[in-house]
Amino acid sequence: MQDLILDGELTWGSDGLAYHVFDIPWLNGRDLTGLALDERRVALDSLVLFPPLQTVSWLTDPKPWERACREGWEGVIAKRRDS
Repeated sequence: MQDLILDGELTWGSDGLAYHVFDIPWLNGRDLTGLALDERRVALDSLVLFPPLQTVSWLTDPKPWERACREGWEGVIAKRRDS
């Protein structure tokens, strides 16, 4: 069992409840907030998550805002990768 704090977005849709996890500020007694997001994501990606938890994928589209509008997304979660 892991001791952790996850940061994410809770949604409810046709598939039911989902918690879209995009950050992990705490893991097994260790404060990860001093690490860059890229480093925290390495820790997050090492976890096995089960529904309704799901890891948010990196968006590598060169024009993310245009993609969100084009695809009719309701919202966007954005974090600086070096934060």
